[in-house]
Amino acid sequence: GFGQAYAFAQDHACVLADQILKVRSERSLFLGPGEFGQHLDSDFAYLMLDVVKRAEAGLERQSPDVRALIDGYVAGYNQYLADTGPENVVGSCGGQAWLRPISSVDLFAYYVDLGLLASGNALAGYLATAQPPGSPLVRPGGPVSGLRGPPGSGFGSNGWALGRASTVSGAGMVVANPHFPWEGELKLWESQVTVPGQVNVYGVGLMGVPGSLIGFNEHMAWTHTFSDGQRFTIYSLDLVEGDPTSYMYEGKPRKMEARSFTVQVRQPDGGLKDQERTLYASHYGPILNVAPFGWTDELALSYRDANIDNTDLIEQFFGMNRATSMAEFKQVYEEVGGIPWVNTMAADKAGNAWYIDASATARLSQAAIDGWLKKVEDGDFLAGVLHGQGLVLLDGGDKLNEWTDGPGARRPGIVPYAEFPQIDREDFVFNANDSHWLSNPAAPLEGYSPLHGFERVPQSPRTRINMRLLTEVGA
Repeated sequence: GFGQAYAFAQDHACVLADQILKVRSERSLFLGPGEFGQHLDSDFAYLMLDVVKRAEAGLERQSPDVRALIDGYVAGYNQYLADTGPENVVGSCGGQAWLRPISSVDLFAYYVDLGLLASGNALAGYLATAQPPGSPLVRPGGPVSGLRGPPGSGFGSNGWALGRASTVSGAGMVVANPHFPWEGELKLWESQVTVPGQVNVYGVGLMGVPGSLIGFNEHMAWTHTFSDGQRFTIYSLDLVEGDPTSYMYEGKPRKMEARSFTVQVRQPDGGLKDQERTLYASHYGPILNVAPFGWTDELALSYRDANIDNTDLIEQFFGMNRATSMAEFKQVYEEVGGIPWVNTMAADKAGNAWYIDASATARLSQAAIDGWLKKVEDGDFLAGVLHGQGLVLLDGGDKLNEWTDGPGARRPGIVPYAEFPQIDREDFVFNANDSHWLSNPAAPLEGYSPLHGFERVPQSPRTRINMRLLTEVGA
């Protein structure tokens, strides 16, 4: 951890420093409110998401190896700053007051945020501006089109795992073609990590994350693509007449939770000024400000996040990095369950190929799923608009729409390992950001929850060209 962090900081210290500033909710403190209050919105959103408190609790639950890895990473990053001097660091943070040593809690809070990339992270601007009718802070909401991620994020990737029937050697092969950005916190960083007798992995990882997200060791290779499934569900709340901060649940009024936060905001003259904001949550999670629906006297939108309690991201990938067989690799998925938002394609040296969508996914009853799909089919306006953006809208006043617990689930309300779409093959598996359905067209994966993605629907041109390349036989 120490060595990898030191090498990483030589390339990208400023990227991690900026992310730590974000999860600490200190952008306004150092950078001012930002254009159109964007730094203020970010600070309040991350206070509402409780990433620091979740990190404090989650860090205590890590295995000794993972805790040592994180502490070592923090020490390596801080040693680089001490050796180099903040004023000599190359990049936007060089010489800035916000370039400081970090703690293990800081780093783990950033990992909590990475787990929320397809949920709370993408929704931060929507929850930070949600205010009840009549509030002086009421502003237009964010667009429906942005609820699945920031505009232009375009996390499209291609991944193949070839088994013994498709390779001359009979060993497995993996093709990794991630389409992540070339800059910013979601850029992938390349490294080889070797600790004799412990780990020997080559690949790429996200900024400031130890080990490899996509890579290989002597026994295994693996890659990921962004999952087409749902990382959160949205709930419509019918509000109590005359009280827009209360909603009806099972025929009875229920009060929202009001949480007030204060942040310090740097002024143009360098001084500091306190700014307060009160944000609200249903029992599902924060209230959202979505245009054109907003928050009216009759209706509010809330959401429940499948990754909000996922503090196992580092243990998950570290376990994968150290796996010596396909059986061990799968065991990490079953016992840790920390994959946040990606499909996995993996192959081993024995020529076994495996696909799974183990992304954190809400587990709904069939009755809840049927009710949602019927609303869409019957032309319900709000359900239809959100469905058009690939989102699930449920009636938040009906207990039927609560998430359900399954045997073996790593967290309440999440689909357990035994119910994930997965398949073993000796020829190939692949994914290009469509659902699990045609991971191998000779053996379609069917009968899974549509919250993993739909089956028997038209596939994207990218999925089709991948499939053609994998199935065509030359003369």
